[in-house]
Amino acid sequence: MEKQVKELLTGPTPKEEIKFRQADYKKPPGSDVQMLAYIDARYVMDRLDLIMGTENWWPEYFCIREIMFCKLSVRFTVKRMGIDTEAIVTKMDCGSESEFEPEKAVVSDALKRAAVLFGIGRDLYSMPKF
Repeated sequence: MEKQVKELLTGPTPKEEIKFRQADYKKPPGSDVQMLAYIDARYVMDRLDLIMGTENWWPEYFCIREIMFCKLSVRFTVKRMGIDTEAIVTKMDCGSESEFEPEKAVVSDALKRAAVLFGIGRDLYSMPKF
């Protein structure tokens, strides 16, 4: 992947796009909880549109043993020996359900996790825990 594209994909997540949720929903009221940072699937789509162009990325979803996977493909141009060549990179990850709209959540989660493999939102994993 071209260095410039990689830097744009792995760039910091804007603060206004970072959301937080409770890490463990099963803790009793009043007990300490850990908060996790996350991004919305729409942010992933907007970032890919902005950096790659709407026609240069696409997700494919499928189930393996009742687990939802997203195969995310990104097309970009690389210059080799002065010649522009098209390249497609595909990465894949699975999603997990949430208690709210589980069918939709698993698809969004799979997309976000596949996008992390390209660097989108990866900086959230190094944020301090609180």
